[in-house]
Amino acid sequence: MANTTITGNLGKAPELKHTQQGKPMTRLSVAWSERQRDRNGEYFDGPTVWVSATVFGRQAEHACSTFSKGDRVIVTGDLKPEVWNSDQGEQTVFAMMVQQVGVSMIGQEAQVNRVSAQNNGGGYASNGASGGTQGDPWNSQPRSETGGFGGGGSEPPF
Repeated sequence: MANTTITGNLGKAPELKHTQQGKPMTRLSVAWSERQRDRNGEYFDGPTVWVSATVFGRQAEHACSTFSKGDRVIVTGDLKPEVWNSDQGEQTVFAMMVQQVGVSMIGQEAQVNRVSAQNNGGGYASNGASGGTQGDPWNSQPRSETGGFGGGGSEPPF
């Protein structure tokens, strides 16, 4: 399997389902077409490639409440081909087990709403202050009591 990042548009609205164990999940149908140029220099869309991207847990719930058909998304995960035989011969579809999913900021806007670690299964708890979060290592002062990087003043050690 290959860890891959794909940016594309949703072919249909995500639909929340649950596994037999009760875990939330959804499948995102992500499509993209490569822009190509013909011999006359005119651009056209190449063939559309579809990926069936499976999302689990709170990410699946958030994806279903956030995304709609046609939204541009970014998915990262393990990509593998699935092959089967049909009346038309051997068929292949690309499937992805999603590790992360998000909105692409090309041609659309997004509003970020942070959720607590208890509600998200990870991440940082919101403290209600304007823009800050508790426990977020990127939102705190260095741990060294002498200040700076690793106790050596305010200059980085490189």
